[in-house]
Amino acid sequence: MTVLGKTPHQAIYDSIFELCRGISENTFDYLPDADAVYPFIHLGDSQSQNAENVDMYGECEQVINIWGLRKDRGAIDKLSMEISDGLSLLRQAYGYMIKVESIKHTLMVDTSTSKLLLHNVMEVRMRYNRKG
Repeated sequence: MTVLGKTPHQAIYDSIFELCRGISENTFDYLPDADAVYPFIHLGDSQSQNAENVDMYGECEQVINIWGLRKDRGAIDKLSMEISDGLSLLRQAYGYMIKVESIKHTLMVDTSTSKLLLHNVMEVRMRYNRKG
């Protein structure tokens, strides 16, 4: 069952992407190449589990990655705070009612490139429902 042609999974993804794009134009649904301007936001893995009866309801998890150079720690933290604040205000996603259940933050050092990077992983868990 879809609303306006979107599954709950896609509706939530699109709403989160729009929120992040409003915070930073450096928002991607793919990992940009090594020449990317830091910091940037990348919407990563997501999963959802839904149940249907009279109402459609379920949970969705979305990973939001914020990548930056070592010197960008303050900017990464600011982006993370703005995204968290924006997520807490989201109530609807393309016809679905949504609510953030939790946001887990993990900040890691990444040495996989020639530049020392910081990688903030935000694991967002949301609940959704829609009356049938």
